[in-house]
Amino acid sequence: MMSPAAFPRRVLFTVTGLTPQIVTETIYGLAVKQTPPFLPTQLVVMTTSDGANRARLTLQGNDPGWLLRLCKDYDLPPIQFGGEDIRVLRAKGGAALPDIRSGEDNEAAADAIVATIGALTADPDCALHVSLAGGRKTLGFFAAYALSLYGRPQDRLSHVLVSPAFEASTEFYYPTPYSNVIYTRDGTPLNTRDTAEDPDAETRDRGPKVELADIPFVRMRDGLLEALRTGQASYRDAVAAAQDRLRPARLAIDLGNGQVWAGGKRIELRPVSLAFYAWIARAAKSGRRIARTVEATSKSVLARDAAHAKAFLAEYGKLRDLGEFAAINDTMNATMKEGLQPKFFSEGRSKLNAQLKQQLIDAVAVAPYLVQAFGKRGHYEYGLGLAPEAITIVER
Repeated sequence: MMSPAAFPRRVLFTVTGLTPQIVTETIYGLAVKQTPPFLPTQLVVMTTSDGANRARLTLQGNDPGWLLRLCKDYDLPPIQFGGEDIRVLRAKGGAALPDIRSGEDNEAAADAIVATIGALTADPDCALHVSLAGGRKTLGFFAAYALSLYGRPQDRLSHVLVSPAFEASTEFYYPTPYSNVIYTRDGTPLNTRDTAEDPDAETRDRGPKVELADIPFVRMRDGLLEALRTGQASYRDAVAAAQDRLRPARLAIDLGNGQVWAGGKRIELRPVSLAFYAWIARAAKSGRRIARTVEATSKSVLARDAAHAKAFLAEYGKLRDLGEFAAINDTMNATMKEGLQPKFFSEGRSKLNAQLKQQLIDAVAVAPYLVQAFGKRGHYEYGLGLAPEAITIVER
C-alpha cells in the first residue's frame, strides 16, 4: 500500500473552535517532526462563524499570516487554503452558527462533517488526515466517527499534544527555528524556539513540545451505499447503514408466499431462481453442500445429477401457485428428465448471484448470501457462507 505521504493530493481536515493555533501545530507535527513527513497540499477547516473569523485573521494572508510563516520558516511547499477551504457550520435553515448550543445544531454539524469527509474520501488520489484537536468535543467525535465510516487505508486520525505552558498561550502557533518571545495570560515570558535537539537538557525541557498522537480507528467503509461513500447522506443515515452491516447474516425463505428475506431485506426472485436458492439453502441448513464435478458420463455422476434434479423439482413444485409456474412446468420437467445438467447449474447459480448482488449491494454484506464454490477445481462443492442456524425455510 502507498504511504499517505506519496499520494498526489494530501488533505488535512481540522475542526476548530476559537483556537486556530491547532492548525499550525498539527501541520508542524505532520510536516516537520513526523518521519516520513506528511506535507499537506490542502487544508480544510470546519468551524463556527466565530471560529471562521479567527481562522481568516490569523491563518490566511500575510499579517500575521501564521500558515505562511510556518511554511517559510521550515521551507514547506505552499498549502492550498482559500476562502472556500474554511467551511462554516450552518443551522438547518442555512444561517451560520456562531456556536453549537442545541441538539439541532449538533445534528446539522454532524451532517456537515459527514458530508465533507465523505466527499474528500471519494477521491482515490487523496490521502486524508483528520485532526481532533480543536472545537467542541462533540465535533471531534463526529469527525472521528465520520472517518471510521469512510476512512480508507491511506487515511489517518490524530490529536496534537502541546506542552501545557505553551498550550495556555494564545500567542503560540508552533515551535519556531529561531528565538521568539511570547507571553502567557499571566505575563510569563516563553521562548517558542524549537529546542528539541538542544544538547542542554535544562534548555530543551523549557522549550515547546508538540507531538502528534496517532489514533487507530476501525474502517467500516467497505460495503456502504454509494450515496454514503460520497457524502450524500446524513449522519443518521450513515450510522444506520453501518449498523445494518454489523447485524448477523440471516436468510429466510418463505415457500408458501414465494418470498426471500436476506439480512432483513426482501429479495425479489423469479420462481426458477427461488427454487434453486431453496434447494441450495436447504442443503446448507442441514450442514451439506451440493457436489459438482466436471465428469459427465460415469454412473455415479448420472445418479447424482438425477438426485439433484429430483431435489430441485421438489422445491420448484412448492411454488406452483406462483403465476409463472404453470406456464413453464412441463418445460422444466423435460429439462430435468436426464438429470440436473452442468449448464443448468452454472447458469442458475450465475443468475441467482447476479440478482442477489443487485438487490443487496446497498443494504447488507452480500457474500454470505451468495452461492459460493468450495474445494478445488474440477471437484467443487457449492453452498452458502451461512451457519445452519442462520437459515430459516418456511414450508407451504
